Amino acid sequence: MNVFPLTPLQKAYAVGRSVRTDSAQMREKESYELQCAGFDAARFEAAVQKIYAAHPMLSAVCTAAHTWEMQPRNVKAVTVIKAEDAAGRARIAAEQKAAFFREEADRQAGLPVTFTVICDAEQNATILTHTDGLYFDGESQGILLRDLETAYCGGDLPADAGFAVYEEAWAPFAAENRADADAYWQAHAADLPDAPVLPHDASAAETYYAVTRRLPAEFASRCTEIAKAARLTPFSILLALYCKTLVRYTETKDFALNLPVSHRPMWDDRTQNLLGLFADFTVAGYTHQPEQTVRELADQLRKTLNICMEQAPYSGTEILRHASRVRGENVQVPYTFTSLLEMPQHSGEVFQKTDFRALTGGLHLEAIVQPMSDGILLTLTGDAGYVSQDAAEGIAEMFTQACTQLMQDDAILGQTALALPAKDAEIIRQANDVPMHDVPQTLAELLQSSLEQGGDAAAAVQGKPYTYRELMQAAGGMQRAIRRTNPAGGRVGLLLRKGIRQLIAEIACACGGDVFFPIETEQPPESIAYCLEHAEIAVLVTEQAFAEILPQLPVRNIVLAENAEREGSAELTFRALKPEDPAFLIHTSGSTGRPKSIVLKQEGLVNCLLHTAELFGISGADTCIAVTNYCHDMSLFDMIFMPAYGGKVVMPDVTAEKDPHKWIAMMLEHGVTVWNSVPAFMEMLLASEDDDLAKAVGQLRCIMLGGDWIRPAMLAQIRAMNPDVRIFSVGGPSETTVWNIYHEVTAEDLAGSFIPYGKPFPNTAYHILDSDLLPCPVGVRGGMYVAGKGVALEYAGLPEETANRFVTVSGTRMYRTGDMGMYLPDGSIRILGREDFQVKINGKRIELAGIETALKQVSGVQICAVVQAADSKALAAYYTAERDIPEQELQTVLRASLPSYMIPAHLIQLAEMPLTRNAKPDRKKLAALPVQRKESAAGVQFDNAVKQKLYEMCCVILNDNALSPDDNFYYMGGDSISAMKLTAAIRKEFGVTPEVYDILNHPTLDEWTEMIAAAKAQQSEEAGETEMQLLDICRMLFPDAELSMSDSLFSANGNERSARMLASAIRSGFGAEIDLYEILSRPFFRDWAAMIKERISV
Repeated sequence: MNVFPLTPLQKAYAVGRSVRTDSAQMREKESYELQCAGFDAARFEAAVQKIYAAHPMLSAVCTAAHTWEMQPRNVKAVTVIKAEDAAGRARIAAEQKAAFFREEADRQAGLPVTFTVICDAEQNATILTHTDGLYFDGESQGILLRDLETAYCGGDLPADAGFAVYEEAWAPFAAENRADADAYWQAHAADLPDAPVLPHDASAAETYYAVTRRLPAEFASRCTEIAKAARLTPFSILLALYCKTLVRYTETKDFALNLPVSHRPMWDDRTQNLLGLFADFTVAGYTHQPEQTVRELADQLRKTLNICMEQAPYSGTEILRHASRVRGENVQVPYTFTSLLEMPQHSGEVFQKTDFRALTGGLHLEAIVQPMSDGILLTLTGDAGYVSQDAAEGIAEMFTQACTQLMQDDAILGQTALALPAKDAEIIRQANDVPMHDVPQTLAELLQSSLEQGGDAAAAVQGKPYTYRELMQAAGGMQRAIRRTNPAGGRVGLLLRKGIRQLIAEIACACGGDVFFPIETEQPPESIAYCLEHAEIAVLVTEQAFAEILPQLPVRNIVLAENAEREGSAELTFRALKPEDPAFLIHTSGSTGRPKSIVLKQEGLVNCLLHTAELFGISGADTCIAVTNYCHDMSLFDMIFMPAYGGKVVMPDVTAEKDPHKWIAMMLEHGVTVWNSVPAFMEMLLASEDDDLAKAVGQLRCIMLGGDWIRPAMLAQIRAMNPDVRIFSVGGPSETTVWNIYHEVTAEDLAGSFIPYGKPFPNTAYHILDSDLLPCPVGVRGGMYVAGKGVALEYAGLPEETANRFVTVSGTRMYRTGDMGMYLPDGSIRILGREDFQVKINGKRIELAGIETALKQVSGVQICAVVQAADSKALAAYYTAERDIPEQELQTVLRASLPSYMIPAHLIQLAEMPLTRNAKPDRKKLAALPVQRKESAAGVQFDNAVKQKLYEMCCVILNDNALSPDDNFYYMGGDSISAMKLTAAIRKEFGVTPEVYDILNHPTLDEWTEMIAAAKAQQSEEAGETEMQLLDICRMLFPDAELSMSDSLFSANGNERSARMLASAIRSGFGAEIDLYEILSRPFFRDWAAMIKERISV
């Protein structure tokens, strides 16, 4: 049989190679490392020649028609590299293995198997096999190594009857079972879950990598023994452990895996020595059931695999093709697991098998477990663009840790979840290993000490200074008015404009043990009424400025600040409460649009107050400026913490509330040393370009920024003005009291792309949990949960919402933040956006925070938010910037880090970002903004006719007459399908044929215009005498057109009249007859030239 067909998997590999541009790196290939003592090069070369002669498959060549053809080979398959000693041999072998993912396996003239031998002076050798995956399955690898040792030792090799024997044995079986297999997958292919979604790093320097772990040699027999006792198979146990591992790393809890299966007919002894690729793959789905044990899962997988094996005639590519057709999307399962433990192995007495590498084109993560001479080897081969090497290391560690546990005790079969890798568990333990202790004082006790000791020292400034004594007296007068109106001690609402009254009222309540509630003054009256009612406010402290809305509010006990001030000062009294008692309320936005009022405890506030001073070095010598809205919990630092420290608070009034120029003047006048705000306010300060900006920033000693993403470039700008300032990222949801996690910014952070969220305060623990409330491994995204003294009591008046967000996990009460995060290798947490900032467009799940992160990498971008536009449902990115940023620059940065479907359709620079009361981008307002329509095609005119035609083609193909001519193809909404349509249109119109990749890799009108011009110029240069003479004729007929052989009658603005003139000119000039119909039906110049040559030759 000189010509024979490829198996289905071989054909899939061959087709993949023919369409991939990176085939040198992506070829299917394997490499074993062998050790040999007393190596004899001549014997080895003879053994290799003997193997090539014994196995017909090694003489086969894959043709362009995707068939095998037997051809004689000149076999030079061995390369010997000399090394001085064992150390040199190990070093060269390591270099060779490191190059595996960068070089082709078939190094010598496309041979299916070659060998690199590194031999030292003692004749000890390290042998690296290089096999082409198009020729070898796992069993054939074993046959190769077995025969290599047999031939090297002088033995005879078993007969290999070739592909015809395989076909003779397999074809009847496949025919008999084909109908049943077809029916099964027709019914079940559409139900397959998606592939896993694992942590990945698109910016990794090297795309492919190998991760290895080793187990003792006795693991194989122990696994077999346990499987037999449990009535399972070793493979089903290993696969169950691997699934239980993957589920801790993937975002999709249900997923499908690609599982190789042998198609070698075991019933026919003649096939057992065949060398070739007689394998395929099947696809098995894993449906996550949190309470399912490893044993139960292994049994389920065993049954599933048996069913899949019965459908062997249906190839893996057919399964995926059918699933794609039914689901209307491209279905791929590029994650595979293989175990060779149950496969017969050669003894390896001469050649000791010690290591292995594999690469299969198109796979994102390939796991192989197999015996080595010194134990069991797990190899994970990954593509960092889909699975980061850190994630693969974690997967390998968790899996081998579970296997080690299985060796020691089969109790793991009864577990529902696997333990985290020991290294990860220790990182997380240490991150939360903070002091846990009782809070020693109440808020009133802390304030009493500092206020009474303050005396005539400055406590606050607004227009004029207030000493601590004056602050106490004013707060005493306010406290008297509150108690007279509120003798029962109910909750106190504060509806006050920016200024000193806010400070006085909060001190009065905090010292007197009254639970207070700052209320946003810019809310509509109905929202204020909602807050007051649900928070059960008994008395409202307000000002005359709000007199008009008071009748609309449900509170009838009113204290006007002006009246309290007229009544004069009074003694401030202090009432200590229990640590678990409520201290104050703060409201936060709700998913329904109604704010939620959070009830926070005394001990949480005091814990934050004490440890902020301790960790950040704040003292009574400091002065802060209170720029933060008093309804934001960060304002408690200004209103409560600073007086408790004995420091000074500079209070802007209503006129200076959002004026950075006035802030700077106040900072300089009063010697402000501490800044506390959301990042947006710091951005406002830096953007002021005030003459005294550098001086004001230069005197700061400590900066605390929290509540939103912090731009590293902004911090670098601060450091340039003040190299010695300590900058802290502070965080923690309002439901966990002010802040309780922090990170001091380092020089390394400024060079990075994000600022870590940090590590927790004492008496606080942060947990990153998956959907089963199990801890996520380091580097894996999960939900953020907070435990500790700062966790709020409840949402006032919202018991269902309280039960939903305040949950008990492993016996500990936690707050479910709704934020997504992950542990970093040092135990810090990185915040990754909100769990609800996810949209789905064209079937793709899109995390808006990911786009925002990419957009923030553009130099000059300050604040940004990506939303799904309410009208068009397209992605719209809104941003503010310190300069006008060309859209092309933004698109370039986004294209470098995001897939095309994640690039927003609209990039809109705003003079000012609409913010919520907490100074975060107001996404609801942004989503509701009408996206300005672009000018229509009819109004767009280019000087270049080719560019004009290309633009019109895009409008037609993309069915959008409002495309911006400056947009790239992705930005217009293009994809691979529309790119194909565009190439066809270009071919028809211009007579050149670009590749789809040309359109996608150079996606602008200008690039296409240049590409077409270059192609036409090349065609003209290649033209012969006939073509040049024809061009001269055409140029006389169409003097206004710049013509090349790529043009056509119509691109030259020709018509039927000019076609008649052309036919006559061709007849006169060449003596060739081309009629009018031929010119009109085949209008390209090159077609006319071909017809002329054909008819002249006749």
